[in-house]
Amino acid sequence: MDTPILVLIISLLLSSLPPLFSISSLNDTLPTSSSLSVSDFLISENGIFSAGFYSVGENAYCFSIWFTESTSDGNLTVVWMANRDQPVNGRRSKLSLLKSGNLKLTDAAQFLVWSTNTKSISPLNLQLLNTGNLVLQNQNASMKVWESFDSPTDTLLPNQTISRNSKLVSSRSHKNFSSGFYALFFDYDNVLRLLFDGAEASSLYWPDPGLVSWEAGRSTYNNSPTAAFNSSGYFRSSDDFKFKASDYGIGVWRRLRMDVDGNVRLYSLDEEKRIWRVSWQAISQPCKIHGVCGPNAMCNYHHLGENAGRRCSCLPGYEAKNLTDWSFGCEPEFNLSCNAAESGFIELPHTEFYGYDFKFCRNCTYARCEEVCLESCKCYGFNFRFNDDSGSGYYNCYPKSLLLNGYRSPSFGDPFYLRLPKASVTFNATRKQEIGLHCPPTTQNLTLDRGYKKPKENRMLQFMVWFASAFGGFEIICICFVWLLLYKTQQRSSENTQSYLQVVSGFRKFTYAELKKATRNFREEIGRGGSGIVYKGRGLVKWVREKMNGNGENELWLEEIIDPVMKGKCDLRKMGILVQVALECVKEDKDARPTMSQKQRPQRFISLYIFATTIPRKRTNPHTAPTIPATTIVYTLTMDTPIPIVLISLLLSSLPLFSISSPHDTLPTSSSLFVSDVLISPNGIFSASFHSVGENAYCFSMWFTEPTSDGNLTAVWMSNRDQPVNGKRSKLSLLKSGNLILTDAAQFTVWSTNTKSISSLQLQLNSQSGYFRSSGDFEFKASDYGIGAWRILKMDVDGNVRLYSLDEGKRIWSVSWQAMSQPCKIHGVCGPNAMCNYDYPEENAGQRCSCLPG
Repeated sequence: MDTPILVLIISLLLSSLPPLFSISSLNDTLPTSSSLSVSDFLISENGIFSAGFYSVGENAYCFSIWFTESTSDGNLTVVWMANRDQPVNGRRSKLSLLKSGNLKLTDAAQFLVWSTNTKSISPLNLQLLNTGNLVLQNQNASMKVWESFDSPTDTLLPNQTISRNSKLVSSRSHKNFSSGFYALFFDYDNVLRLLFDGAEASSLYWPDPGLVSWEAGRSTYNNSPTAAFNSSGYFRSSDDFKFKASDYGIGVWRRLRMDVDGNVRLYSLDEEKRIWRVSWQAISQPCKIHGVCGPNAMCNYHHLGENAGRRCSCLPGYEAKNLTDWSFGCEPEFNLSCNAAESGFIELPHTEFYGYDFKFCRNCTYARCEEVCLESCKCYGFNFRFNDDSGSGYYNCYPKSLLLNGYRSPSFGDPFYLRLPKASVTFNATRKQEIGLHCPPTTQNLTLDRGYKKPKENRMLQFMVWFASAFGGFEIICICFVWLLLYKTQQRSSENTQSYLQVVSGFRKFTYAELKKATRNFREEIGRGGSGIVYKGRGLVKWVREKMNGNGENELWLEEIIDPVMKGKCDLRKMGILVQVALECVKEDKDARPTMSQKQRPQRFISLYIFATTIPRKRTNPHTAPTIPATTIVYTLTMDTPIPIVLISLLLSSLPLFSISSPHDTLPTSSSLFVSDVLISPNGIFSASFHSVGENAYCFSMWFTEPTSDGNLTAVWMSNRDQPVNGKRSKLSLLKSGNLILTDAAQFTVWSTNTKSISSLQLQLNSQSGYFRSSGDFEFKASDYGIGAWRILKMDVDGNVRLYSLDEGKRIWSVSWQAMSQPCKIHGVCGPNAMCNYDYPEENAGQRCSCLPG
């Protein structure tokens, strides 16, 4: 034929492979075993929403959901992102729906970036609904396995719920979609709050932190905290907070967004002009949002004129760190001395810095307030505030350890006194620097940190390289297989190899062919024992007898037949007697062999056995001795005082008989820990491995190596406490990419650190002791305060926090401190419609629950 055979083969292979290029189809569903590439997208049935890879930078994409039609400025309105903090490459990245039911996003290097961690035995579909909700469900849409509405980013859509397990997190900036510093969430008291969570500090700022919950119109008594708004623009939260959009009514698309400036706003879409208008916002005074100007800076809001809007300024004596991002705040131009005589104060009128008070002074004079601040090197100023709540006015002093959340407002009547070196007080008293953000005219692109390089080859070239590599690998496998067959059929080793083995091990290695020949094909069995079957041999006895008869009384022949290990260590004359007895015992005529009763000196009796022991080819678990795939002849020379002359082939001596996990503290890159493996800290105190939490159920954990007196191990950490793994084939692996992953028997990722590194890493178990410290001035000492005792602070199952100390002698943990001395004050211990009572008498001592009457 004119067409080469190779071309036909390649054509057949290409036809059997999935298409290299996928074509974007305008549908709302992704079926099982399908993928979306960067060029593909889903569109909801009503055409309002689209889902696909959204560009967040140069060759950087996030899988997202957005309103299909852009706004008047040409921008798309994104409402959800899967991988906002870890964008992927624009080439070869894809979103795949696996047969297992897991939806995963992989980048160009096939590194797992994001997944739903779902499983299903029935086929699933990924569908973009008309509501903007992306759901993973079965084919008849009767069961939802996962939905994007349960994991919002910074936006809520109509009828999408925010709950205890979800929150809205702002973007870093208008162009940077990664997680920012502000969050809308339900706090531990079930109140919907706004949080500033900066790099150096965090604080709540809405509702007003100066008010208790009921003063702010909130209720803490709700068991299932939820909040949502409907299609009319009515928002309601389970803590009794509610509002209506200024354009309340149906027929308008709305979205609630946690904005980059720390405010929460409800936006309504003007369909005609294609712009989003604010129809509600949480905070009307932007300067009361914490963290907007960073540390050592002050916020001021201008309502009129050219400078209308929020402005940030550095405090006197400070300069801005980054004029393009005020969250970095300002840094001092001076070194503040701890010497009180070298510091002074300047007054900043109508200024307040919220939070970070220490050594609060009630009913304090100004002189005393200055003195309190100068006593500490960490005091940077103080608020001196007049209080007239009780009708008899007095001043309170609020020294500040951190100058954050500062703002100036005419409504705030009291000044702030800033601490500066005396040399700077006069100069900075009249200095004022009030500026807004400096935004460069061009957008700065940040290069993503990736462990791969952009490929220069096209897809067809890549396929050809892959095919050639696969074909070459197949040839190598064939060559290795043929070589292995030749090696297995080799009948005897070379003399050089035999000499080397004898020098190295001191033992003579016999091949299977030699043993087969020596025993005449294992023809005559002369006995059985615990060590195996004993066969009659030929040649060896004849060779020894000829050596003895041919040398007469010369004892040098003995050195040729005895174990090389015993040369120079035994009496040759006595050894000659032992050989004579052995030859008598191996005469071919069994009736001519001496019996035990015939031996005058049984302690010198010696027997020579030839054991042919066939070891089965089977692999056992790591805690048992794996059998060796070889047939081995063992010569044993025994006396009443056993002489350790066991000649084993070098094959056995070179293979490990036991696969025992060595007690080490480090797991290197590209290595794994199985259920039987363990890491032990250098001091031996801690161990890390798979801890059994049930029948064939394990969690990778850390514990104290030595058990307590009751035989239990004290676990101090677990990675997968909510998702135990199978005891077989589960492993913890440190990948070359720098990610540490825990996989179960089905190779499903249960837990990972989601880390990356271009350099080699290692996992190490340290033996350092822990130090607990509270930043809120809370402190306590253990009842057995002192060094030398191991302690753990544990959140117990009964809701109490306790400090335990280890009694090394008795191996028991004793309580050395607890947070709650009255157990019945712990919430939820008895459930609804029940009452807790603590009985102190010895007979019924302890916490007891009882139902209410009726």
